[in-house]
Amino acid sequence: MLISARRDSFCGKMSLCNNLWQYGIKYSLTTQHTESPTSPVFLTDLKAFAATCRIVKGLKNLRVGLLGARPTNFNTVRFSEKLLERQGISVETLDLSEVFGRIGRLADDDPKVKAKLESIQGYVPTEGVPGAPLVKMAKFGVVVDGWMKDNDLGGSAIQCWTAMEEFFGVVPCAVMSMMSNSLVPSACETDITGLIGMFVLQLAAGEPSAIVDWNNNYGEDPDKAVIFHCSNLPKHFLKPPRWISRKSSRARWGRPIALEPWSAA
Repeated sequence: MLISARRDSFCGKMSLCNNLWQYGIKYSLTTQHTESPTSPVFLTDLKAFAATCRIVKGLKNLRVGLLGARPTNFNTVRFSEKLLERQGISVETLDLSEVFGRIGRLADDDPKVKAKLESIQGYVPTEGVPGAPLVKMAKFGVVVDGWMKDNDLGGSAIQCWTAMEEFFGVVPCAVMSMMSNSLVPSACETDITGLIGMFVLQLAAGEPSAIVDWNNNYGEDPDKAVIFHCSNLPKHFLKPPRWISRKSSRARWGRPIALEPWSAA
């Protein structure tokens, strides 16, 4: 306790935090009350703080896209644009009819369609997949990419079930998977709040994020669960990604729908 060896880390930290609080300056705490700046624990805390900064900065003036209307049965994805606007997050909308109309104006040999088709075929193996659905998917991707670029959107939430299967003939899973894998997250069924959650996770981890259906029916093991999705998951999560055909779709909808990337693992 001699003056030459005394350190005021404990009370000094409390004093500093007290002053920050009084001046309304937000801060985060370290895991341990006092840590050496060269310790592994401090490095972990520093990485967590950097992730927090990325989230705060990334959400500032964020613009997201809502493509289509909320399916009637999906009450859980309802949200308030006004509440989001109070946090600096704005929502741009586009109706599915406009999307289909813009797709109808695109020729199969349009350079943008060809380029998008090549990117889809390079994303996962497409051997044996019919050409027509892939071209439709490419046109959908071109329209969505253009809309997002024109409106400076950081992510999207897209209506799918069942409108796109019934009236367009394919689902957007592959295109959404590609966007999320490129760190432009895309959520199903106009789930804007889910999309923002994906965006936050992506900012924190610096990697693609995803939403899955989580079922707690893996026996009594608390550390295991069955998770699945209808498959807009980023390729980042699939080992190995491949295409499968939903054969039952023809009997159910009277027409083929999109082939979806999924994993056998």
